[in-house]
Amino acid sequence: MCDRSYFPNYFSIEDILVTQEKVPCRTLTTYRNLGWLKPGNASEHLASDTSIDLPLWMVLVLARKPDSLKVETPKVYQEKTREIFEADARVINLFRVNQYYYEFGMYLCMLNVKEYELIQNVITQVI
Repeated sequence: MCDRSYFPNYFSIEDILVTQEKVPCRTLTTYRNLGWLKPGNASEHLASDTSIDLPLWMVLVLARKPDSLKVETPKVYQEKTREIFEADARVINLFRVNQYYYEFGMYLCMLNVKEYELIQNVITQVI
């Protein structure tokens, strides 16, 4: 698990902006009255086994319930991007990749994303 010494600040503008980042997820349960989150969804509810990009702040709330939401690795932390960073981190402009690359990665580590250890290693190498 990531270092728990990272404590987000509720009143920080930067922290608010970080939690607006979209996170790819798959629902493992049906969420009542959240069908509006999926564009083109005819149902009032968000069905189980639905792929959806949710803002990080919502993922943090929904992921509190065990086995309800599978958080997937965002594109900026997937293997292809990690390989580029490992080759030479200086060639990538982090601001273009994600303005809040480090903070976003720390949140993902706290959510236990499948590849959180690899994300943690890349974050420490890049920053």
